[in-house]
Amino acid sequence: MKNILFLVAFLLTLSTGFSQERKPLKRQAAVQLEQRRTLAVKKLTLQLDLNNRQAKSVKALMKELSADRMNRRLTERKERMQQREKLISLRKESKSDAEFRRSVQRELENGNLNRPLATNMKKRGRVDNFEAKNRALDHMIAMRKGMKNILNDAQYARYKKIQLRNMRVAKQKMEKAKKMKRAQRLKRRRR
Repeated sequence: MKNILFLVAFLLTLSTGFSQERKPLKRQAAVQLEQRRTLAVKKLTLQLDLNNRQAKSVKALMKELSADRMNRRLTERKERMQQREKLISLRKESKSDAEFRRSVQRELENGNLNRPLATNMKKRGRVDNFEAKNRALDHMIAMRKGMKNILNDAQYARYKKIQLRNMRVAKQKMEKAKKMKRAQRLKRRRR
């Protein structure tokens, strides 16, 4: 009897999960982005005692910077897809691995392929570490300049203090995650 009740409860849970309406992913991501932005502005309003004009300016600044970032991500994704399609077509056209390597090398020399995607097809084409860090720092600089224009001196000093604390916490989380990954790798090796 318990097994039958458990089975019925499981099936009801499963059916309600599948019957829920799914939102299109792009629209859902845009809504989530707007919601996160709104929450961030409200949090800053509480922490820095922003007035309405400042809150609107901060939200506009965040929207502008995130739009630039999203556009850059979309163009990078399109470029990666084009590169991947070129590699797949080269793979189909070549008869052997050696011929494929030669054709990839030829395309690299002609400038038709980028090095990161061509050197390792299995991994996603990662952007050079320097470029990624450079873009992140450019974003931080633009955010700080915009916030300095919006906030008064006392608010800006508090904002910098909050940002430093947030960066410290994020760094600690990353270190903890690295330790966990190392421990998992060691655990797998021992098996």
